[in-house]
Amino acid sequence: MNINSTADKQSSSTYMIVGGNVNGSWLSVKFLNLSSVIVSLKITNPSNVSAYKNQTVHMVVQSARLVVQNIYYTGSFQAGISKTIHINIKNIGTQAANNFTVYLIASGSVVVNQAFTNQALAVNGTDNVSVTWTPSTAGTVSLVANVSAPNQPGFVSNIGEYSTTVNVASSPYNVPIIIGSVIAIIVVIGLIYYRVSAGKFPMTKKGDKTTAITPAKPANPATPKKEDVKKDQNKK
Repeated sequence: MNINSTADKQSSSTYMIVGGNVNGSWLSVKFLNLSSVIVSLKITNPSNVSAYKNQTVHMVVQSARLVVQNIYYTGSFQAGISKTIHINIKNIGTQAANNFTVYLIASGSVVVNQAFTNQALAVNGTDNVSVTWTPSTAGTVSLVANVSAPNQPGFVSNIGEYSTTVNVASSPYNVPIIIGSVIAIIVVIGLIYYRVSAGKFPMTKKGDKTTAITPAKPANPATPKKEDVKKDQNKK
């Protein structure tokens, strides 16, 4: 038995033998994934004349099978700003999904886990759902969207996921804070320079410490005595 043109042994990650034998007249196998495989059968008659029959086998899951076909959004991403992301889902399985859960994974971490209940998705049906994500940091972020359903095998979710890369800009709230801080520093420096230039803060060194010189108060003019006032009047 050959699968994907490679002779598989009885122990394989592609399939599991559940009956018969690879060297016997019949064989029953259980495939372990949904990848299409090519089965090559060798047939030999009693006259020892043999021939090969190649058959491509496509896996069919008797369940819902939801795949994310696309994700889209408007505008750009900024750290700290919420963004609505639209996710297009299709059911390519053999059963309807009465409810499902959408996951959004950013750089390996689940950032959205939103259930959509009582929102049936028929076989071959499509649906557009919206989720909200707020990036925490700036930079290049890998986004992966997948969807699960109660009647869908768990490994199918990874097969039907959709991935893309987005660029997240720095938070716009940081710019006013930086500008305000710079303006405050400039105002303080300008005020100090003005007061020093105007002689408000003359400085002198005392030992190894710098102290400000406090201007001395002007002395009050002496009050003339009464005797001196009378002498001045007599002279006149």
